[in-house]
Amino acid sequence: MRFELAYRPPLPWDTMLAFLGQRAIQGVEVVAGHEYRRTVSVAHGGNVHRGWIAVRPAARRATLHVSLSPDLARVVPPVLARVKRLFDLACDPHAVAAQLGELAAAHPGLRVPGAFDGFEMAVRAILGQQVTVKAATTLSGRIARTFGDALATPWAELTHTFPVAGRVAALTVDDVASNGIIASRSRSILALAGASQTVRWCWRRRRRRADAGGRCAPKCPASASGRRSTSRCARWRGPMRFRIPTWA
Repeated sequence: MRFELAYRPPLPWDTMLAFLGQRAIQGVEVVAGHEYRRTVSVAHGGNVHRGWIAVRPAARRATLHVSLSPDLARVVPPVLARVKRLFDLACDPHAVAAQLGELAAAHPGLRVPGAFDGFEMAVRAILGQQVTVKAATTLSGRIARTFGDALATPWAELTHTFPVAGRVAALTVDDVASNGIIASRSRSILALAGASQTVRWCWRRRRRRADAGGRCAPKCPASASGRRSTSRCARWRGPMRFRIPTWA
């Protein structure tokens, strides 16, 4: 499956690839030539869909060519949304240049790379504390090989998916620490994975029905009480912000 995603030019593709390539998780990501490739694991509809993607710039248009494996047919919209976030395709480089002035003059179109998967990025942030980028990448690769799922791809470098939060949450501290990760960081990773399974997120419904406008989604306990969506949910002690968790 092939798609095109537009962006506002310019886009310093090689600069962005150099950044991502230095931080690529072995077995999960790879930069080859002018193309970015990675394995994908997306939870949707009670199932986890696994596959691979490849992204490269178009030759004559301000678009990125995105190839998806057939296994991702049921999750095309969320996968493309994550690609947009990873490469910061919503960026307006002219607005950035206007704010940064001379700081951006030497790098027109420079953007801030995002995260394809929020849980994966959060784990990498924990592993990257007080160690080099190379060391953190090595530890991330060990987690992928140990707890991720093996996946057949067209490229020998891509062999595993990064484990989803549910699988990591079922592990023990010793399981995580067996990959050379100190106990305190292992506990932090498990706490992160567990929190991602228990947090309840609410949405502002945009339908015109009077009983739905401005209230929480039906599955949220706050909906039954009739409280407004800006109140606090009975299962999550934080204000409703109407956002998807980045690992969703």
